[in-house]
Amino acid sequence: MSGAPPGQAASVRETIRAILGIARGRPEALRLFGNTPQAFIASLMPLIVVPLLSSLLSSRETSMGQFLAETTASVAALLVPPVLTHALARAWGREDAWLRFATAFNWCQFAMLLAAMVGLFVIGGAGGRDAAVVIVGLLGFYALWLHWFLTRHGLGVSGGRAVMLVLSVHVATTLVVLVPRFVAAMLRGAGVWAPRSTACTRRSCWQKGGPTGSLASAPILETRHAVSSRSCWRCRRSSRCGC
Repeated sequence: MSGAPPGQAASVRETIRAILGIARGRPEALRLFGNTPQAFIASLMPLIVVPLLSSLLSSRETSMGQFLAETTASVAALLVPPVLTHALARAWGREDAWLRFATAFNWCQFAMLLAAMVGLFVIGGAGGRDAAVVIVGLLGFYALWLHWFLTRHGLGVSGGRAVMLVLSVHVATTLVVLVPRFVAAMLRGAGVWAPRSTACTRRSCWQKGGPTGSLASAPILETRHAVSSRSCWRCRRSSRCGC
């Protein structure tokens, strides 16, 4: 299995072959990944696009605080693995192998994300909720093994160090993902970022023919501008603000 020439990025075809090889537990497939800064940046792009699109699509259904918390958590989750793994690789004297390892790590992360999305979509369409839980659990265990495999063979460290790196990355990522959401929840509880209400005070939403400001015409809100957790359209606070 030929690899990418030193100092050059791998082609799309080689990257796909490398991902499939790693998925089957073949260490030699690591040589197909690029070992340049350009290859590393290219491997980050899909991981940036997916959470960004997800945040943008859900932004109309959430408050600004929730949107910022989700975006911050996504960026943090993206940056923690390369920052932490580079620090450990440097401490272990394996910095020269880090670029190829990090590139492989990112592409395999993206492949796992796609596999999870496709699997959950198919199972969700079939109404198999219990099966979805099982699939998520199996993918989680497989992801842990995959990260250990990439660390063990990509950085060329012992199995124990590979376990330490994997656990460190997952614990750190979990913390930086949960902290922004916890802070957002605290701010919402303090009234800084009030959750969006299901009601709407727009007079134009009220049923035509009903008395102005009448609550009797409120049911029309459920089919017009009202969306779960939506705030007042003017001041973006609770709909009981009186706007």
